Amino acid sequence: MSVEKSESINWKRLSIFSAIVVSLLFTSVIICKLILNDEFMCYLWNCPTDSKVDLFPQKLQWTEIDRLELPDKGFIISRTANTNHCYVMPYEEQNSVPVEGKPLVVIEPSVNYEIVAAILGEDGALFCSGYEVYFVKNIKIANAEYDRRRREVGKVYPSSGIFATAQDTGKKAVDLNIEDRHPRCKNIILDCYDYVGQVQSCYTWQNGAMFMERKCLEKTKFEIKMTKPPGRILKVAQQQMMLCLQRKEKGLEYFDSETNLKLLSCSLPKVTMAHNLQLPSVEDHELSAPYDVSNVPIELAESVKALRLQMTQKGANSALVEGSATSTDEPLKDSEYVDNIDGEDANSEYRRRVCSPRGLPIQTFRDALDINFQRVAISGEEVSGVPLEDLLHAADMIVEALKVRNKYMERAGQYMSKTVEKFIRHEYPANLESRFYKNLQNRDRGIFQSDIDQTENSALTANKSLAYHPPEAVLEKRPFDCEIPNSAGFYLKSVNGIVQVSRTQDGPIIEELESSYTELSEFVSDLLRMQSMIMNGPLKSFCHRRLSYLNAKFQLHILLNDIREMTEQKSVAHRDFYNIRKVDTHVHAASSMNQKHLLRFMKKKVRTEGNRVVLMRGDTPVTLEQVFKEVGLTAFDLSVDSLDVHADRNTFHRFDKFNSKYNPLGQSVLRDIFIKTDNYINGEFFAEVMKEVIADLAESKYQHAEYRLSIYGRSADEWDKLADWAIRNNVHSHHVRWLIQIPRLFDIYKSKNLIRSFQQMVDNVFLPLFEVTNDPSSHPQLHRFLRYVAGIDSVDDESKAEHSQMDHKTVTADQWVSEENPPYAYYMFYLYANIAVLNRFRKMRGFNTFSLRPHCGEAGSVNHLVAGFMTAESIAHGLLLRKVPVLQYLYYLCQIGIAMSPLSNNGLFLAYHRNPLPEFLAKGLNISLSTDDPLQFHFTKEPLMEEYSIAAQVWKLSNSDMCEIARNGILQSSFPENMKVHWLGPNYKEEGVLGNDVSRTNVPDIRVSYRYETLIDELYTIFHAIDNAVPKSETYTTTTSDHHRPLFSLNESAA
Repeated sequence: MSVEKSESINWKRLSIFSAIVVSLLFTSVIICKLILNDEFMCYLWNCPTDSKVDLFPQKLQWTEIDRLELPDKGFIISRTANTNHCYVMPYEEQNSVPVEGKPLVVIEPSVNYEIVAAILGEDGALFCSGYEVYFVKNIKIANAEYDRRRREVGKVYPSSGIFATAQDTGKKAVDLNIEDRHPRCKNIILDCYDYVGQVQSCYTWQNGAMFMERKCLEKTKFEIKMTKPPGRILKVAQQQMMLCLQRKEKGLEYFDSETNLKLLSCSLPKVTMAHNLQLPSVEDHELSAPYDVSNVPIELAESVKALRLQMTQKGANSALVEGSATSTDEPLKDSEYVDNIDGEDANSEYRRRVCSPRGLPIQTFRDALDINFQRVAISGEEVSGVPLEDLLHAADMIVEALKVRNKYMERAGQYMSKTVEKFIRHEYPANLESRFYKNLQNRDRGIFQSDIDQTENSALTANKSLAYHPPEAVLEKRPFDCEIPNSAGFYLKSVNGIVQVSRTQDGPIIEELESSYTELSEFVSDLLRMQSMIMNGPLKSFCHRRLSYLNAKFQLHILLNDIREMTEQKSVAHRDFYNIRKVDTHVHAASSMNQKHLLRFMKKKVRTEGNRVVLMRGDTPVTLEQVFKEVGLTAFDLSVDSLDVHADRNTFHRFDKFNSKYNPLGQSVLRDIFIKTDNYINGEFFAEVMKEVIADLAESKYQHAEYRLSIYGRSADEWDKLADWAIRNNVHSHHVRWLIQIPRLFDIYKSKNLIRSFQQMVDNVFLPLFEVTNDPSSHPQLHRFLRYVAGIDSVDDESKAEHSQMDHKTVTADQWVSEENPPYAYYMFYLYANIAVLNRFRKMRGFNTFSLRPHCGEAGSVNHLVAGFMTAESIAHGLLLRKVPVLQYLYYLCQIGIAMSPLSNNGLFLAYHRNPLPEFLAKGLNISLSTDDPLQFHFTKEPLMEEYSIAAQVWKLSNSDMCEIARNGILQSSFPENMKVHWLGPNYKEEGVLGNDVSRTNVPDIRVSYRYETLIDELYTIFHAIDNAVPKSETYTTTTSDHHRPLFSLNESAA
């Protein structure tokens, strides 16, 4: 009895509770219906298509619609004044007039004003400014099968190994917290090609409230089951709306985390969209390729992509192609582009690959199209990061500086970046768009479709054997034996410190050499102008920003492509870092051996030739044994410690103490005996130890060096003595080339009355070179020796104070008779001015030429780097570039070679961890590693490998980094053409990736392509600003027809 009563009471309560719940539910629906518009309700409750809000009432006056046709975008826009709406239709439906009952519907992915601008362009965005935008299309137009379209355009989803599945949490989808809902559907590959029969689950829709299950039936067919709890969606939507309103009150923008829905947009102007339940979800949920970094927010890119797919079939295909090219950057197969190398197809392919995911042009240049990697680029109209006024100001001065260097390099016949030259001559960027495919042709034969001047490589093309045979096979067995040419019969004289060549004794300069002469006044004017540039505030800011950008861009490149570069190197058979060619581009012959080697050599000579006379004191001969007895040591007593030639902490910032380290046992007499070419024994000991060093170099096979020998300028016979030393002792190897270093010691020579004026010092250096060029028989040994001399160096302590600076009052060399040492730039001018004339003269005679490669920027004034920028082909050290962003940027743009010696700098001027080498490398400066003085700074018989190993360990350089530095060293060096061809490949002079042969250099094509593309982008930013400095009037072409009014005018948009 009591039990039955209890049950009846429960049923009554349950009925009352159910009635209350139903009434509350209907009440809430009515309230939402009153508060929210029909579009939002349809969005929430999955309205059928025929119940959507009627956007096309009969009362709409369609005859008064303004229309804008955008055939290049594939759209047509209709704008109504009475409803304040903009309707966007596919271009092929341009004749459609929306009326009641017309099968046109509004489609909607969640978009904002940025997406409208990205799809319609600036004209379309301005046309619809202040209007609500609706995208419409014919409901009967069905999208083609996605898998078929992807394969038609060649888009292949890479197999990433990531195939997400939902974790079993024991809870229903709607009960999981947002952070617990994984995986997202956008992270699952919706391509069943490799997953037939598998089932995957994921969460999607608004913050993961919808659950989706996908089953792969066939390779091109899958089944999707979706579960959508409406109550949960409404709850989340209300939470998102409240959050947006709160942020709006605080003046903040709100962007939803999902691309499918944005309930309330806080960005202006507002873009209103109705919801379309037929929106396809395949493209929204595709998986990005590995290492993919989008140029724009994912939400924006995905929304644009979805909208384009729905508007037109053409838009869908374009989005698929664009996503493949710009996001994943997967290579096309050879069969897909073999027929499209030339003509329109090649250009359209290039344009396709330089568009951002939004379809906007991005500021980037694409090198060979088959070199694929993840590129980092900037989209937008202005990419410099500075105001337009500052950009124009900086670009104007940078171009002026580039023209100054180009003038001096062209005059002296020295190397200048061909890329910069073509920008200066306005050949670039006009000829950059049509590019090539490197790997379609036989790279070993050097046949590429390139816009490089083919005449420069005609000799290599004609003599292909040059590219395949080692230089050892063609080198002379007796290298110093050669025929002596006849005299040219010219007259030589030195005027104001520069040697002039004429046909008669007092005649004018010969016509062929007139253009190679440089006046001191011209040089001073250019120097002062350059010095003022590096102090210009806006230019310093601009260059600093660009250098910071280059550094950050390289870090992103490494982050995205390090594995790709490593994989490319591993695919190269036989070649690795140990068996690529490496050149020590800066090493002094007098200190080219390590301390243990010198000690061993000295001990041997004391034991075997102790009774040999090595010097004269007055009329008294002195033997080697007597010299050591005076020091108080025997051969047995000698040790590395007593030799005391290694730099230590006491030499830091003490160049005087460093110079004393050249004296073994602290005795300058031992320096004269063992490491001088001009002494009582005619430099025989020095020749022997040099030949031992060269033998060690040859034993390593892949290492080469450019040793510095000294010419002081104290007397005119120094050249003949040096040539006689080299030839008599047969100091030669194809692993070695010589540079001549000129110490800046005029003040010392003048104080000792060795010379009268600076012109006499210059004449002692250059007159013998002009004489042997004019008449080789006058200095036959020198003529033979000069065949293996590559350039001129200028050395001394740069940190010494300069008491005078160059200006328009500076006197010429013949008038510089004071004991004060001329400034660094003064030395550089007279070295350059004479080398420029000498190179032109020697080229006329068919002889080898010389390059100016001085020590520059190790210490002292930054103005040294200005003089180096104007006159030097490459420099050594360059440490001070870290303090001058303008010069650093100019050195980068011109790709001026910088031979850096971190261990040497660590012992003299800059601690190792502060050395700017890794930063210079990241920014793209043309740097190489060199040893400078192995006697003072190194311990092994392979000092160059010591430099590489320490740099790699301290700065964590990758194998690609070290191979790139080694390749730079070869390019900076002055070894003969045939040897560089053997080391780098027959096309090494070509720009970009075509100049790289990875099978010889082991430098990945990816790295070379990145460097070249980045340089092109920087030069384009500068020269494009100059070319567009004068504003052009914007004009819009309007057309009229019988069907509609003019499309668009500037006045209408302004109104």
